[in-house]
Amino acid sequence: MTHHRIEPPPGTPNLWPGDTEELTRIIQIILATVRVHGYRPATAPLYEPVELYTRLYGDDIHARLATFTTDREYALRPDLTGGLCRMLGEQLGAEGALVTPLRLAAVGRAFRYERLRPLRRREFHQAGIERFGGSPEGAPGGDLEVLSLLRLTLQACGLSGGLLRVGHAALRPRVLDALGLTPERRDRVDRLLDLLSRHRIVFEPPRTGVDRPSNAPEGPRDPATHPDAPYVVGELRRALLRLTPDVPEFDDAAGALVALERAFSQELDAANVKDTHREALLGLTWSAASLSELADTVRPLLPDADTALPEALGHIDDCLSDLEPLVLRFSLGMVRGLGYYTGITFEVDVPALGPDVCQVAGGGRYDNVVAALGGPSIPAAGFALGLERLLAALHLMQGDALHLQLTPPEPLLLCFSEDPGDREMIATLAHQIKAEGACAAIHPEPVPKDNHAAFLQALEALPGAPYRYVILAEGGALHLASIFEDGAPAPTDLETLLLMFTQREP
Repeated sequence: MTHHRIEPPPGTPNLWPGDTEELTRIIQIILATVRVHGYRPATAPLYEPVELYTRLYGDDIHARLATFTTDREYALRPDLTGGLCRMLGEQLGAEGALVTPLRLAAVGRAFRYERLRPLRRREFHQAGIERFGGSPEGAPGGDLEVLSLLRLTLQACGLSGGLLRVGHAALRPRVLDALGLTPERRDRVDRLLDLLSRHRIVFEPPRTGVDRPSNAPEGPRDPATHPDAPYVVGELRRALLRLTPDVPEFDDAAGALVALERAFSQELDAANVKDTHREALLGLTWSAASLSELADTVRPLLPDADTALPEALGHIDDCLSDLEPLVLRFSLGMVRGLGYYTGITFEVDVPALGPDVCQVAGGGRYDNVVAALGGPSIPAAGFALGLERLLAALHLMQGDALHLQLTPPEPLLLCFSEDPGDREMIATLAHQIKAEGACAAIHPEPVPKDNHAAFLQALEALPGAPYRYVILAEGGALHLASIFEDGAPAPTDLETLLLMFTQREP
């Protein structure tokens, strides 16, 4: 009887040993880094009632949830924050309080229904922190602690740079209020502003120091030529069609920009937005290098910009040097897509990943979330890292060297001949190697000398490449063979093996 092959669910990864070890190691690095600063791990359920996420993010999130129904409707978690906030609200109750900030770290899988493409999956891994209590809105302590720890965590993982964009959830509504639009038209202007801002940042990012791999050719790199660019262009067209049916055909980044600017201009024309406001809105689609630059742009829409911006974001601007090597930019043109933010919002991009998937981290302040889930009204802030994208960025920058840093040495595969003495020799060798901290596994069957070449070739084809080196015992002598390198097995001894394979930390 022939059975058809069962495919995995779309957008879910198969992680072989090397992938899993890299992921495990990067998680260890992250948890060790944040624990030094008081953040200890906590874990929420993998699935929660759908109401948890619709209450936080609105009904629109339902289309992106992976749901199922038993006694009620549940959803696999789309992020790690919602479950932790629910846990805290349940623990404290509506009248509870925290005498000092509660610092939590979280790591795990999350699920979202996404259009599939490289580095945009429906099952992915996140790691992050949540800081509950302490500094209220307007006090800089919590914001700076979270941003500073984000920088330290990225550096500990090996990412030396990136574009840090910081905005403020409370300022953008004030900017749009100045236009005096109807709710429906305001919503369209809001969405078009967001689309145009995102187009700018993905195709025209500022230089960050990690814009290209170390072995890439010198000179400017055009994100519009990246293999992922067509995905972004297609997404922009679909998003525009949802807002207006009158969308011209375009098939590249330049055409998308023209179509976005035209749709934005037509919407402002229909709303009779005056020229000074129009110029200010267009200016917001670019990230500002400083608060003063952002103030110059937004002043026609926000007359008190010279005081409102420093009050909301001045503490971030003051710590510019503390956030290096991240390149800091300010933006009110783009939102993070989650409606629960109340204060600062931020994202970290690595432009070299491509225009569609360059974001490796994001977060902000969400002071109303715990109260919305039945707990007390307490300040909250945090960030999340997308681990697959972070690892992809690190591989892009460091190449094969990263794999050696993040994975323990593969187990040595110990093989014996048909001679009983060689079998005993291998058993003793395995005990000695393991006692010194190296990894070893014994092949259970004899491997005749005339079969060595075919055996090594078969090992190379093993799924997931679980072995790299083989030790062959033949006539009381040891030989070391590298599976992925040409050349015959070379004579070796225990002292050499221990020197080679016990120097790295597992």
